[in-house]
Amino acid sequence: MNAPTDTLIDNSLSGYLERLQTCCRKHFGSQVEVQNLSKLSGGASAETRRFILSDPNKRSSSAVILRTSSIQQGAEFSTSISKDCEAQIQKLCRSKGVPVPEIYFCLEEDDQLGEGYAMSCVEGETIPPKILRKDQYATARENMTDQCAQILANIHKIKPNDTTISLEDQSPLIQLEKLEQLYRQYNQLSPIFELAFKFLYKNAPKKHEITLVHGDFRNGNLVVNEQGIKSVLDWELCHWGDPIEDLGWLCVNAWCFGSELPVGGFGSMDALLERYSYYSGQQVDLEQVKYWQLFGTLRWGIICLFQLNCFLTGLNRSLELAAIGRRVSEVEIDLINLMEAL
Repeated sequence: MNAPTDTLIDNSLSGYLERLQTCCRKHFGSQVEVQNLSKLSGGASAETRRFILSDPNKRSSSAVILRTSSIQQGAEFSTSISKDCEAQIQKLCRSKGVPVPEIYFCLEEDDQLGEGYAMSCVEGETIPPKILRKDQYATARENMTDQCAQILANIHKIKPNDTTISLEDQSPLIQLEKLEQLYRQYNQLSPIFELAFKFLYKNAPKKHEITLVHGDFRNGNLVVNEQGIKSVLDWELCHWGDPIEDLGWLCVNAWCFGSELPVGGFGSMDALLERYSYYSGQQVDLEQVKYWQLFGTLRWGIICLFQLNCFLTGLNRSLELAAIGRRVSEVEIDLINLMEAL
């Protein structure tokens, strides 16, 4: 996980620590103690905290991650699922062999900690520039394309009939309509975005399989050690849809972090598709992947506008969000290059 960025244990939040300890004792026994509570860097729609759960009787301790909805009301990307649903999806995927943290419990209303869940802490690196540039991850980079293909193939084997979990259908046209509504409400119009919308509407896949889609599978949401991927994080954009969406999103230029390799900055698209076909048993249409790559690039541009809007409206005055808003110009260049190649 990312390194702690802000210690939460202080006089003003001592009540929070007390409530968290009471909650943990309900699930793990009356002797456990919550220690070293800290806040990790996170997105606009979720807050992530790490703490040590100590059991004096067993003389043991373990790191736990608490993931809750953002306290910033309204600062949520509209396609995010509930934290309870997010936890249930992770449980389902873990049972299918997908590497995800173990879910310990979901928060209840009387816990007075908001909506969220506690899960195991998987140690490793999540910061892409470190993963892509440090020598200690050289072997990991060699393995990650194959691992991504296998993980995605396992996720995409889950179909609507396999679970009672309620998720939205976000097929291409449905997503496009929602994205366009979001885009127009921010009043930051871009001729390049307009052209991309027209292209995507015109060329939307008419037929596609319906499977579970992670929705944000990319470098940055993967916990990596020296051998490769240990865990997949951030399931808040999970939905039913075209599985190729995840492949295209993984290849969005923003997730390459300066590398010329199109798959997360660590692999080639040919290798990804060959290994995905091997693990899934399905042949992949390259043009369909490129469609979703373009779609994902536009989607990232609108997420940039969303985060900028959070800053401009005062919902979250983080300078990081303001800086992300300036990346819209980068997205416009990527959109032009992709449309010219299609």
